[in-house]
Amino acid sequence: MKKFLLLIYISMGSFSFLFGGDKVEGIHYRDSLQKVIELLPADSTRLSYLERMAYCHQYPPLDKFFAASLWEESIRQENAYYENLGAYYMATCFDKRHDPDS
Repeated sequence: MKKFLLLIYISMGSFSFLFGGDKVEGIHYRDSLQKVIELLPADSTRLSYLERMAYCHQYPPLDKFFAASLWEESIRQENAYYENLGAYYMATCFDKRHDPDS
């Protein structure tokens, strides 16, 4: 009985290790949000959505993605307000990593 329970415990552990997918879920989440962003009209609606996402995701792994997306989109649309917000969120990305060289 002990061997059987040990076998089940090891198989469940290896199953969760192989198919846990923490990083995969993060990638899927980012990709699904990117599809939503692409479907939005290329005006202040898209910039507003990107700003909300950059505000909500201020910690890794999604912080740099949304901050850079906001900054790049605001440059494309020539919107100085959102360009400054994008630069601010990008600066906070590097500040929160506590890396003095960045």
